Amino acid sequence: MIPSDKIGFLIALRKEASTLIEMMTDRRESKIGRLVFYQGKIVGVDAVIVITGVGKVLAASAASRLIDHFEPSLLISTGVAGGLYDCKVLDVVIASSVSQHDFDCTPLGERYGLMPDINLISIPTCEEALKILKTVLPNAIIGNVSSGDQFVSSNAKREFISKTFSAIACDMECGAIGQIAALEKIPFIAIKIISDNADESASISFDAFIDKAAEINVAAITNSIRQLSTINYKNIRK
Repeated sequence: MIPSDKIGFLIALRKEASTLIEMMTDRRESKIGRLVFYQGKIVGVDAVIVITGVGKVLAASAASRLIDHFEPSLLISTGVAGGLYDCKVLDVVIASSVSQHDFDCTPLGERYGLMPDINLISIPTCEEALKILKTVLPNAIIGNVSSGDQFVSSNAKREFISKTFSAIACDMECGAIGQIAALEKIPFIAIKIISDNADESASISFDAFIDKAAEINVAAITNSIRQLSTINYKNIRK
């Protein structure tokens, strides 16, 4: 597959994606199976957006279809996440790596969290994209974002994820998208906005802050996409 210069965005919820979709110019839609892909330009950069649905299976499925049908040069998982001990609500988080906190093959003698198909616990994100985002979003917090099929809402679980994976945030999609990207050798990064603290008040905080978090996310994307589009990703595919 020869990648295009298109950047692919994977976003779980329509509420997180709607403003970004609405600001696209030359927008057109393609329906493939259950998914609608929105193609166009975001501040002049070719992009495709898909609303994946919630959870790792739907996210992985959407990532595979986006790669197969649109051949993006870079995948970006974006939207909201739960903050762990280094983050507060409405912080911008950039993933230097992603993991899956519910991946457990320990009965087979594997280390907890190890994904045998890629032999990694934490999947590094695209180094070149990370360098640009550190410059463009200097106040962002950098670290591991860990995913699982669970809306984390307990101090015990957030402590487990934080300690086990040295994670700064948790969500339900980007670890699976990162796994697909690694298997398909597509550069990948994740940009997340903290909507809650993944504790007992998480559901209340999520509802209260998701709209503002989505607004901050759009600003982060529009401020960085032009610079991200300058990278020659063809030279860094492994």
